[in-house]
Amino acid sequence: MIKVALLGSTGHIGKNLTYYFGKEKNFDIVHLGCPHASYEEMKHYAKLLNGKKISNNIELWITTNRTVREMIRKTDLIKSIESSGAKIISDTCPISCHFARTVSPDPKLGIKPPKIKAIVVDSAKQARYIRDMIHCPTLFTSTEKAVDSAVCGNFIPRW
Repeated sequence: MIKVALLGSTGHIGKNLTYYFGKEKNFDIVHLGCPHASYEEMKHYAKLLNGKKISNNIELWITTNRTVREMIRKTDLIKSIESSGAKIISDTCPISCHFARTVSPDPKLGIKPPKIKAIVVDSAKQARYIRDMIHCPTLFTSTEKAVDSAVCGNFIPRW
């Protein structure tokens, strides 16, 4: 049995969990693939999404590199993913995608960016970067529960 020593008080740990797991339960986007999803991960996402549909008003983004995207394009994997309503985004980062949705390229245009409630993620790295760098609430869960959250439209926590 492995024992883990946690540094800090229980209050400190609870504060961190609340920070990364979020209090916000409403979300607009589920993002998978940080860092870019591998071919094996894309196969897993396809299996999880096969025959399912993403809930209305929710977007599921999967980021991968263009080589993996081309590999899955040559199989039925891409059909399982895209027929669910998920979007496969190549060669970019979710932080860049978020900026593209929330920041007008020219304030003189008067374009008001949409408000993002929260982003559901399955990567601790991504939870930190999104929350700390672009100040968007994140909800951290497992890959399977992130997909289920996108399908049912309700956040399903890891525990």
